[in-house]
Amino acid sequence: MLNQYLGNYLLNHNLVDRDILISLLDENKKAHVKLGVLAIDSNLMTAKQVSEVHEMQKRFDKKFGELAVEKDYLKEADVDYLLNQQKLNSIQLSQLLIDHKVFSLEQLEEVLHAYRKENNFTDEQYRLMQKGDLNKILESMIQSQCDPLHIGKTQEYYDYVKLFLRNFVRFIDHQPLIADSNGKMFLEDAEDVIVASQEIYGTYNMVIYLIMKRETFIDFASHYSKMKINKRDELAEASVAEFLNLNNGLFTINMSEEGNPIMLKPPTILDEVDDLVLGSLIQIPIITGIGKLVLAIKPQ
Repeated sequence: MLNQYLGNYLLNHNLVDRDILISLLDENKKAHVKLGVLAIDSNLMTAKQVSEVHEMQKRFDKKFGELAVEKDYLKEADVDYLLNQQKLNSIQLSQLLIDHKVFSLEQLEEVLHAYRKENNFTDEQYRLMQKGDLNKILESMIQSQCDPLHIGKTQEYYDYVKLFLRNFVRFIDHQPLIADSNGKMFLEDAEDVIVASQEIYGTYNMVIYLIMKRETFIDFASHYSKMKINKRDELAEASVAEFLNLNNGLFTINMSEEGNPIMLKPPTILDEVDDLVLGSLIQIPIITGIGKLVLAIKPQ
């Protein structure tokens, strides 16, 4: 996860070209072997068991290892072993920047020093980032969106965005990058956008918007459905709506378990978001291997 946030810094400061960065992150993705594949390779689980756990992840907001232990397919020691094997297969973005001669060692040292200084990271915070504990950093990003809207209580928005990013990694693309940009400008123009929307109501009331250009919408649908989709049609719309409904369904389960019952209205597909509405949203612009999109939340 450190790779994504260092990538954000490089991109937002124009230190590396967007296409080069996406290419490097894709290379990292290919080197990052999923736990299920490692479990099969290590003869700890069968393909059928791995598939079953993957399906369970659509119903429960839990990591692969947690669910595999609950099903008695793996022991805690097995999960630790697989996680260590996964780390051995991982390549840090900093190493890729050197290997591809984007930076010299001296330039990389300067960039990393400036990155840590700008974000006021202590050594401990940086170590937590390397371990993937990005909650505090993500909360800061969300807070900067909430303050101008005079939103006091923000925990549910943190929780929602973190859940969305986890599910995006699981089902769509391994390397989402949060961009430091206004959502409308981020998509370059408001024409030819498609919006998947769903209202959440109960203890918390909000409307979720997933905004993207037509090409990204089609690729999003293909990745989630694991089918070849070439145009915006009923299948494409149903696939994106299903992802949003799946994510929000997991959110309702999480909130209900905390004593905050909420419910969902059916998702809808729109062709635009009104400018006035867009200005009142918490906007999270995201860069991915399939294109740009904006996750937006409208507090009710």
